[in-house]
Amino acid sequence: MLEPSTPVQYVKGIGPRIAEILATKGIATVDDLLHYLPFRYEDRLNPRGIAELRAGEMATVIAEVRTSGLFRTRRMPIFQMTAGQGRARLKCIWFNAAYLKDKFQPGQMLALYGRVEESRGELQLVQPQFEFLGEAEGEEAELKAAESLEIGRIVPIYESAGQGRLTSKWFRRTIRTALENLTPELPESIPAAVRKRLDLLPSREALWNCLLYTSPSPRDR
Repeated sequence: MLEPSTPVQYVKGIGPRIAEILATKGIATVDDLLHYLPFRYEDRLNPRGIAELRAGEMATVIAEVRTSGLFRTRRMPIFQMTAGQGRARLKCIWFNAAYLKDKFQPGQMLALYGRVEESRGELQLVQPQFEFLGEAEGEEAELKAAESLEIGRIVPIYESAGQGRLTSKWFRRTIRTALENLTPELPESIPAAVRKRLDLLPSREALWNCLLYTSPSPRDR
């Protein structure tokens, strides 16, 4: 189990090299990592139907992979994937994304989140974030998306580190790993009498709430 004072390099997925990058953000221990708070939250709730999308909005879509392919241009390689809901289709594109070449297979269900743009009279998602939902469909796919840290919820956005190497997504997943492996005997820095008078959440619950944000109650404000 991890203690608040445990050096951050011992969190699964970090190690000495990444710990050096985190040190530039003042993160040396597990406690420092858990208190590296998001600078804003992004609303990724309520998956939309493809037919409902409008240019200019940010949207979450649960759909099935139909086709995908890599196209090379003079400037850069562009990866294109077409997702579908019944007869409705939505094009998704990523720039400089040759690494996605073998990522998508027809029939895969996935959740997508990004800005809807219009190109040549057709709506598309540009550089969307995505998460595979396995073989789930319909309500099951929406339930699986609700368990995600990336889609179907209000998502914490963290400042990246290491010139973008440690992304906001990386911080979300690593902080969750740290919380899941944190010792049950987490010390409270605020005296019990003060916490009771102000109706404050226990430290562990408050830290989870920063990561898995839900509608605020009076105690959370």
